[in-house]
Amino acid sequence: MNHFDVITTKEEREQAGLKQYKFVEAAGTITAVLNFRAWGKNMNLGCFFRTEAGDKFCVYLWRSKLNPDVYGPRSESINFAEVKNKTKWNLSFEKTRSGKIFLADAKELG
Repeated sequence: MNHFDVITTKEEREQAGLKQYKFVEAAGTITAVLNFRAWGKNMNLGCFFRTEAGDKFCVYLWRSKLNPDVYGPRSESINFAEVKNKTKWNLSFEKTRSGKIFLADAKELG
């Protein structure tokens, strides 16, 4: 892990059980805790969440076009590369014209 507690090695990825986490399939709002984050292979950051009901899901974020140091929702309201694990979030998902789901906004609940 790096100094922001982001998983960086293959061994850490295997231990974390990334395959247990599914992609979000519908637009809407979800409240969940950020379990951990892992750097992806294509300059992206995977954020792995768990709801109070125990559902596990992941969101992959790419670098902002305006600020290449920011990995966050389209609103660029937060940089998930620098947040703390085990924090609670309100996540808003929207659908593109082509039908893909993306993270539109995120607010930390404390």
